[in-house]
Amino acid sequence: ITIPTKKGYIFDGYYTAASGGTQIINESGTILSGKTTIFSNTSNSGILFAHWSPRVYTVSLNNQSATTAGTKTIYMKYNTGWYSNAEATTSITKITIPKKTNYKFLGYYTAASGGTQVINASGTILGGKTTIFTSTKIKETLFAHWQSENTCEGKTPVYVGTVKVNMKQVNNYVSAPELRIDDQLHNIHKSYDNLPAIYEGQNATSDLSVFVTDKDGDGKFDYFTLVSLNSYIYYSTSKTTNISQMHLLTFLDLSVYGASQTYYIYRLECVKNPSNFTFIGDYHTGSTGGIRGTKSVVYDKKTNKGEYLFNDYTIFLGKTYSSFGIVGADENVTSYALDVGLYYSTNQTTKESDLKPFTAIEWKPYQYNRFWIYKRNTVKVPSGYTLAGEVHTASTHGIEGAKTIIIDKIRNKTDFLTNSTLGEKTYSSFIYAFYWAGEGGIWYIKPNGSNLYYSTVETDNASNLKKFNGTLTGSSLDSRYYIYKRN
Repeated sequence: ITIPTKKGYIFDGYYTAASGGTQIINESGTILSGKTTIFSNTSNSGILFAHWSPRVYTVSLNNQSATTAGTKTIYMKYNTGWYSNAEATTSITKITIPKKTNYKFLGYYTAASGGTQVINASGTILGGKTTIFTSTKIKETLFAHWQSENTCEGKTPVYVGTVKVNMKQVNNYVSAPELRIDDQLHNIHKSYDNLPAIYEGQNATSDLSVFVTDKDGDGKFDYFTLVSLNSYIYYSTSKTTNISQMHLLTFLDLSVYGASQTYYIYRLECVKNPSNFTFIGDYHTGSTGGIRGTKSVVYDKKTNKGEYLFNDYTIFLGKTYSSFGIVGADENVTSYALDVGLYYSTNQTTKESDLKPFTAIEWKPYQYNRFWIYKRNTVKVPSGYTLAGEVHTASTHGIEGAKTIIIDKIRNKTDFLTNSTLGEKTYSSFIYAFYWAGEGGIWYIKPNGSNLYYSTVETDNASNLKKFNGTLTGSSLDSRYYIYKRN
């Protein structure tokens, strides 16, 4: 006979009863021999009943280029359940999810794009999905869906305007630079001609600052610098929509005699960040061709504020922002972290391997540097412990005074201490003290309470912790201690 079909089931044959009974026709439709006496009633009619078995589907999990594969194969027994083995004897409700660098796993679906979700983002197989496959095929596929954590993906640069500069040449010197800034995005238009001898650190537009000066002191203008005031400004020497033709603007120097150039300015409001990290700000310094003093720009993402710092051989101490601060003198500048879980990189990155723990960074003001600051979304804490606080002392390489950062997580308090803060200060889980000894300074920390531990690195591994039951002391100004309390 021609055998019947039923979605999700395998035909087992025809029997004399709906359940049990004697098989008369097998699964291929062949009438078994010797079955011509199976009916013996006087009604001249009889009924045979089809028997069915749920089909077991081998379901491959296509992780779509995951970094870590997770579970690769599971089995669905139609209208029955999900299993880890082909015999469908070991039931499961959850899988090991895949992982992909810089992407968030959204779940497994019936199509590579779109489709019906079968497994959610935590790896749980959704209820009522045991009839999702109905074909006669024994192999099916589910596809991982991902969401990029790169904030730049899919974003388009916005054209801001132009910067036009004409460095006029007179008697082999540059004189009277003409400068015009047209910020079409913010409706700001400024023109400068015959600028004063030094024009520095002024907010020419909402995104840019300008520096023009007489570099060699001969009374002639010969140096022009365009400075970005945030992390989102790009430039190109031709108008374009192709981001590959744009350059991230830090400092753009122009000191060529007779040069005339138009720069097209774009805003791309995104910063690449590694998975599980958030971009919180950046600061950059640039060579300004020997012009005196420190030229630094700090951008604080939380307050969305960019600041141009000009330092003419002076000292600025404790210049603080939402998560970091800066101290400086004419030949030394140091930035320091004001929060736990901070990291930095010298380039925008999506790779956690590019990040370094941010305690303090020292640089020379006349050198080009750019540091991107990231915060780990979840601070590392060993299971069964609480991060109680942190102490780190930032080396300031000759800048007067000790600079120590105290972060009391229990009281949600941050202190910036200089050498004028002598003696002991008490916090929720430790006591800190600084005092002068001879020509140098000595600091120490000691526990304030019980069940306290410490580590010199951020960690989620309890084996890295040491019992904090004595005094930690030293004269080095490059130390960092994480204080944990056992729950």
